[in-house]
Amino acid sequence: MVFSPGQMASLRGIVEGLLPSIPCPEEYADDADVRRYFEIRLSRNDEFINTLVETIENKLSESESAETKALFSALSTTVGSSLIFTQLTMSPFSDWDADSQACALNGLRESQFSLRRKIFIGLKKLICFLAFSFVSEREKYLNPMWSALKYPGPLLAKEKIEQNKCFASKSTISHDDSHLLLGNLIFDCIIVGSGAGGSVAAANLSAAGYSVLIIEKGSEPIIDHLEVNSFETMYEKSGLLSSSDGNIGILAASVLGGGPTINWSCCIETPKHVRTEWVESLGLVEYRKNGEFDESMEKILSRISGKADHVVHNVSNKILIEGAESMGLSYEATKQNLNDCATDRAGYICFGDDSGNKQNMLITFLEDATRNGAKILTNAKVQKICYEDQGKKKAKGVYVEFETGKVATLFAKRCVVIAAGSLNTPCLLQRSGFTNPNIGKNLHLHPVCGAYGIFSKDVNCYLGAPMTTACKEFALGPKKNGYGAFLECPSVHSGLGASSFNWKAPESYRKSLLKLKNACSIIVLQRDNGGGEVVADQDGKPIIHYKVCKEDEASMLEGLAAAVEILVHAGANEVHLGGVDGSYIKFDEKESITDRLKSKAFHHFLREIGNLRLYNPEVNLFSAHQMGTCRLSTCPKNGGCDENGELWECSDLYISDASLFPTASGANPMCTTLAISHMLSNRLVDRLLFEDSRLDDAALVEKTKKLMILRNARRQ
Repeated sequence: MVFSPGQMASLRGIVEGLLPSIPCPEEYADDADVRRYFEIRLSRNDEFINTLVETIENKLSESESAETKALFSALSTTVGSSLIFTQLTMSPFSDWDADSQACALNGLRESQFSLRRKIFIGLKKLICFLAFSFVSEREKYLNPMWSALKYPGPLLAKEKIEQNKCFASKSTISHDDSHLLLGNLIFDCIIVGSGAGGSVAAANLSAAGYSVLIIEKGSEPIIDHLEVNSFETMYEKSGLLSSSDGNIGILAASVLGGGPTINWSCCIETPKHVRTEWVESLGLVEYRKNGEFDESMEKILSRISGKADHVVHNVSNKILIEGAESMGLSYEATKQNLNDCATDRAGYICFGDDSGNKQNMLITFLEDATRNGAKILTNAKVQKICYEDQGKKKAKGVYVEFETGKVATLFAKRCVVIAAGSLNTPCLLQRSGFTNPNIGKNLHLHPVCGAYGIFSKDVNCYLGAPMTTACKEFALGPKKNGYGAFLECPSVHSGLGASSFNWKAPESYRKSLLKLKNACSIIVLQRDNGGGEVVADQDGKPIIHYKVCKEDEASMLEGLAAAVEILVHAGANEVHLGGVDGSYIKFDEKESITDRLKSKAFHHFLREIGNLRLYNPEVNLFSAHQMGTCRLSTCPKNGGCDENGELWECSDLYISDASLFPTASGANPMCTTLAISHMLSNRLVDRLLFEDSRLDDAALVEKTKKLMILRNARRQ
């Protein structure tokens, strides 16, 4: 359904209110780029408006799109405008002048009613992200704002990986393959998902001589390092996914290679205290020190070249180190799966890597799998698991829908492995009729809040390797029970920065974004003790219910106050709370750091942080980690899978992604996912070889025989 004239007028009015053309302030009068930056009138830029319309029509869910358009319809009327802005008016919002529109939008931001604040936040995030990330044909496919911000735009590699050398690309199967569409291809193993878990399982199974098909609903990455294109083609819901109440924005991959294709390359092993909890409290003995899990962790780190001895810190991470040292806080360099941490392009790895610098799944485990004969099917969505049900369920294959609309049943002779991620794996299991109440429950998100400081020097937080440092001082949490936070520095590009920077009025907002190059962001990544739930909607897509619990909130606020102090100790002239509009402190640049730290204003600001409530529509949290929705357990009442990753309800159906995590990992989860998948897929290989009488190691034969006896006894 296209926008009506009234809806279009309202949309242009909101853009005008947020980002109108403004006379250039005198202090910038000599800079032609900045003059143009203030004078740009995006509400009359048809390329931009059409990008917004397409996003609302095609990237939001059907219900979100309908609600947004209903809001625009209401704003095209006098009565609707009066009700939404709680002020009597004789004309619709779309007819107001820009100053009145801006004032009305700020009224929504400051409203005592949560629904009105939520409306403002949603509109501001969407419009401002696109305003500073979309590219214009008239601007030679650059953004008209970038030159004033000194944002460089794409930094593509001079030497790219040649397509004909990429085994993962060569091994994709065409949707036009008639044999495939007729269901005549039968594999030993079908793996759903190509991320950290699926790629390792595929590599191990194919290395043992089993035929493997990897099915991925995303596409092969098309890498141009444009933020707007990367979010559209490589992230779930084009980066617009959020919890059902809108409190938490959720970044998840939807691309060949999964999360490691777009993550920030931070390789942190599962913390010791987390593994201790898994062993001592949950009875998962394989995670004790010097066991199978350690062997798998060592092997996966070697394969992805995860190491710290070559780390070069960018300016943001140097700021984190300087502030932490000044405060006497512990920190450490984190391992990276980058060959070159010093290159500016390392800051763009969240948009994919075209140079082979990042040792992601495409050039490690997926390449290993395809060299061993595995095949990859992209742009194909598995709708259901196919299984026998003669008193005991046994997986036999999958029902697949292709982007062409065609449907096929693909069969697996030995096993089906689900590695679709912690949001999509439980939805697939629910769609397939599995009823274990743990499926979809125990969702952990590592909720994130943060602060950004503005410095006199150039920081360029989008250049160089992000997250090369982690401050773990607060990892045990206020209760010292292991549920605390890490402090890390991400890369922040123009669109994400624009959606995170605080908006109160058009001129002050545009002025603040001119300081993007001077900004350093520190995030607080919480190991959450509370949990949420994922349920499938009527179309089978994930609905995410999650609320930060009080214990996690207290830990996050402790970390947030520390992040603010670190920034001030390192010399920030002003500090803002990301996602909390209006919360900031600004110092006189001539004031010493010692005087800033002693000032009443600073201590008042810290007290304000302590009084924040993070579960509020006006507070924007985000998550890039999702875990736990089909967790490992020693019995069906505690989780969806047994210790080998096999679904309690169905034989030969295995899970191999972060949904297996018994609790939140308390660290960036890639390495934990890789190691668990490596360990469990090796066990699966041993089981299959044992059944085929091909397992010739006596110790492995005995171990596998015991595991098989236990497995069969549990499934009687």
